[in-house]
Amino acid sequence: MILDIKDKNGFVFEEIGPVRCSIEDMVRWAGSCDDFTNFHYEASAAQARGFRAPVINGPWKAMVIRNLLNVWLGSEGKTLKFSIKYLDTDFVGEEMYMNGRVIEVISDSDDFVQLKCEIKITNGEQKVTTEALCEVQVQAEQISEIPMARLLEVLEIGTPKGPFVYEIAKTDVERYSRVIGKKNPTDSEFVPTTFFGALDPIERRDLCVDDFLLELPLKKVGGGNAFNKVVYKRPLKTGEKISVTTTYVDAYIKKSGNRTLLFRVRENIMADESGIQVAHSRNGHVLAFALPNASGSEAVK
Repeated sequence: MILDIKDKNGFVFEEIGPVRCSIEDMVRWAGSCDDFTNFHYEASAAQARGFRAPVINGPWKAMVIRNLLNVWLGSEGKTLKFSIKYLDTDFVGEEMYMNGRVIEVISDSDDFVQLKCEIKITNGEQKVTTEALCEVQVQAEQISEIPMARLLEVLEIGTPKGPFVYEIAKTDVERYSRVIGKKNPTDSEFVPTTFFGALDPIERRDLCVDDFLLELPLKKVGGGNAFNKVVYKRPLKTGEKISVTTTYVDAYIKKSGNRTLLFRVRENIMADESGIQVAHSRNGHVLAFALPNASGSEAVK
């Protein structure tokens, strides 16, 4: 595994092969890409073009190379740059071999390693048919569980963040009203009560503290809003300014079937220009991971 060695420059990946692409592979690829160029899966169409057999689709080989690079690295890498050259034809059913090496370590920090890799496909005659260059970023340290200690550090449970001030513009309210299906968005000075949910620094991306979770080399299988609850003292009005203070109050893990669910819970305090509280909300976001050997549940306060 590339991340387990100290000297990464020049590291050679273990060759994979022989690999054979099947007609079924090409048909599935055609269906997924809506590209039914028939000489990729019909022998007669390929022969009509002068080929001895159906021709392997180039983007299919690029997909295989990307997936294989993750296998070699032992981690789901983030591809930063990718280029590929098709030097010769590969045919369905015939032998292919995949090999590669690290040609440059671009950066190497405590968190991530950025590598430039060269990957080649050769045929049964050991002739190079495809060359690819890929710059990929991978986690410096292999992990198999959610790093709760790091998460708690960035969330700063119990520490208010803000305030963030939002002016409730009439045009924003009109657009929001149309989205939620309100027929006459301009017939009142009051804002739809659901608009409280739009005054959220996290949803607006004005506050981003846990984005590193999306970069973790863990298989993610879902996520989104878990719950939203708003208690308000009065309706909002167009034209007024509302300040919002956000505080993360909880983070915990739960097991659900073969998934591990990570919840982050926060509270928003909303106040008007006089400093009077107009609403309080409690919101939860969840990310679902498929973790190896995950069991039980763990709560972190």
